[in-house]
Amino acid sequence: MIYIDCGAYDGDTILPFVKTYTPQKIFAFEANPYLINKLQQNVKHLPVEIIQKAVWIENGKQEFAIDKHQNPFGSTLIKEKTNTWHNENPKVIVETIDFSSFLKQFIGQEVYVKIDIEGAEFAVMEKLIRDRTDAIITKLNIEFHHSKIGEDVMRANKIMDRFKGRTYEL
Repeated sequence: MIYIDCGAYDGDTILPFVKTYTPQKIFAFEANPYLINKLQQNVKHLPVEIIQKAVWIENGKQEFAIDKHQNPFGSTLIKEKTNTWHNENPKVIVETIDFSSFLKQFIGQEVYVKIDIEGAEFAVMEKLIRDRTDAIITKLNIEFHHSKIGEDVMRANKIMDRFKGRTYEL
């Protein structure tokens, strides 16, 4: 089994996952440069590959807002997340990864994915559906941030219709 944590923060969902499941490999995506050391420290005893990139719809570089008031919980690529993208929060340039393309290497494997990427989940999930790479995901745990970016909950519901019976909780 493969476990992919998109928006790994400090490993806070990796640790309970490995208490319940036995992944052979774990990929932890975290774009916030201020969290990488803590993440490395918390998962050093596990088979985790930390990838310091933002999960997105294309490979490249993009501006990323660091939410200093929420103790980096709300850092994001999404400018519509106005509680993070105001002027006093620092911005950094981060590398992005096309998550749909990344997933293709796992065709035919058992793949559990957690997504908590502060508003970017809509674009990422819709691209997975367009590319049909959503079928690679065996089980999904996702946090939608529709209210934080002014998005309608119906958009999240439409995405989740594709994952009926393929969700899990920790």
